[in-house]
Amino acid sequence: EGLTVAGLLMFGHERSILDAFSHYHLDYQERLSNDPEERWTYRVTLDGKWESNLFNFYYRVYGRLVNDLDIPFKLDQDAVRKGETHVHEALREVLVNTLIHADHLSSRPITILKFKDRFECSNPGRLRIPIELLYDGGISDPRNPNLLKMFKMLGLGEQAGSGFPKILRAWREQQWFRPFISEKLDLNITKVALPMVSFIPEDIEQELRKLVGDDYCYLKELDRIILVL
Repeated sequence: EGLTVAGLLMFGHERSILDAFSHYHLDYQERLSNDPEERWTYRVTLDGKWESNLFNFYYRVYGRLVNDLDIPFKLDQDAVRKGETHVHEALREVLVNTLIHADHLSSRPITILKFKDRFECSNPGRLRIPIELLYDGGISDPRNPNLLKMFKMLGLGEQAGSGFPKILRAWREQQWFRPFISEKLDLNITKVALPMVSFIPEDIEQELRKLVGDDYCYLKELDRIILVL
């Protein structure tokens, strides 16, 4: 009984979290400007203006990640997601994974970056399973299992090892370049890069949409299956 480490990270006050994890740091940045001297256009970090636990960080960041995706996304009258696309699901998955797999004892920050043409997420701590098994799915080895349980209770995570395959599926459906994972061994950091760059040039894709109309999404999925085979 009493406060757990996972409970502190998930719902605690910033001062209490920093007392237990002196290097605890969360950083979300939107880098959408063409001005090279402007480091970010929007930022969420530990600045004393909000209670910076993982629960609040997730809800502050997820909405910003998906708010201008050129993919339909609606909320019903109860503010529950409706007609959510696989891309929305994938971004939710990668954000949750970044938070629950982080080594919160590390001096490295959790960083989420949004660019015009990609997302980059990095967390302290190396992968706990080989990269090839992560791509295949089916194996789950969370660094913080109690955090995973809390996100599952919120309907935001699962322990089936299917997270990264879902991300790959979403990116294939959009004909974007494949997401990839890398480890910086010297810094003890794991990074996920999610490029939103299409295999098909934009002008050609627009012409295809005009020609085939509503069947375009079906043709994209058929093409994806051919590429996989």
